Amino acid sequence: MEDVSLHIRAGEKVAVIGGTGSGKSTLVQLLMSFRLPTSGKIYFDGRDAATINRKTIRDNMSCVLQRPAIYSGSIRRNIEMGRPGASEAEIEEAVGIAQMADYVDRLPDGLEHMLEQSGKNLSGGQKQRICIARAILKNAPIFIFDDSFSALDFMTEARLRARLGEKIQGRTQIVITQRISSAMSSDCIFVMDGGRLVDAGRHEELLERCNIKRPKGHTVMTTEEALAAAHDLGYPVLMRPSYVLGGQNMIIAFTDDDIKEYMAIILSHNIENPVLIDKYLMGIELEVDAICDGKDILIAGIMEHVERTGIHSGDSIAVYPSWNINDRLRQDIIN
Repeated sequence: MEDVSLHIRAGEKVAVIGGTGSGKSTLVQLLMSFRLPTSGKIYFDGRDAATINRKTIRDNMSCVLQRPAIYSGSIRRNIEMGRPGASEAEIEEAVGIAQMADYVDRLPDGLEHMLEQSGKNLSGGQKQRICIARAILKNAPIFIFDDSFSALDFMTEARLRARLGEKIQGRTQIVITQRISSAMSSDCIFVMDGGRLVDAGRHEELLERCNIKRPKGHTVMTTEEALAAAHDLGYPVLMRPSYVLGGQNMIIAFTDDDIKEYMAIILSHNIENPVLIDKYLMGIELEVDAICDGKDILIAGIMEHVERTGIHSGDSIAVYPSWNINDRLRQDIIN
């Protein structure tokens, strides 16, 4: 690695993205003092990391590494390693946030279920979620997630991130990933390539600088056209009729069967208006809403929109109030 210079403020959520071999995991190893820089310095709160005890550095980090560390013993024991002596309620909270509760509840012996060394009796996603629960239980000032969501399906990751955002509000978060969707909501995205930091900025800034256009949507009238559009865009896709406002009657289609079922419903109403199909893009938008009677504000609030597309501004699923937006932007707007 060379020419890597970056600044992460306390409480920020940042992402480091790049392909295999770009230097992402090496950066994590440097931050955790598993490796030492041959030139240059790393500072924590203005202090040179070389002058800080390595144990002190690691005690202040909740880290989920690329290869999940699972040890022989119970699920409870593996999670408790994050903070020995944690209460039952704290362990159960960590399990819930990590989206492990359903799995644990199905086990006859629950948290006492025994795991084999390296988690040989677990799936990849289960390994990752146990390690995430361990990091949540530790609850250190700095959280590092090194490709820690790669084995999770999209919806499980979305639910986990929502709960996690609530829990670790105000903590510094460093997310190492190859998934653009995992980086989009970050305060800053650092782009690595060939061991170098080649760009940095928010998602929209990087799109503009790299001249990357959002996927263009399609307008269709028949099931055949809808299938062709979905294959062109690539699943998942967002579908909605053009004759309604906002996100009513909107679905996210993951397969040809979803397309066929949705189009059958729309076409059965004999409405001669097109259906809009766009690439499903995950993101977050903050919207301030107020309803007044000309004198007094009757309803005021901040609404989260989980954006499903970058093309039609109304295509979103609204969550009121904005229960999982926890960055400083929300507080600035409230103020």
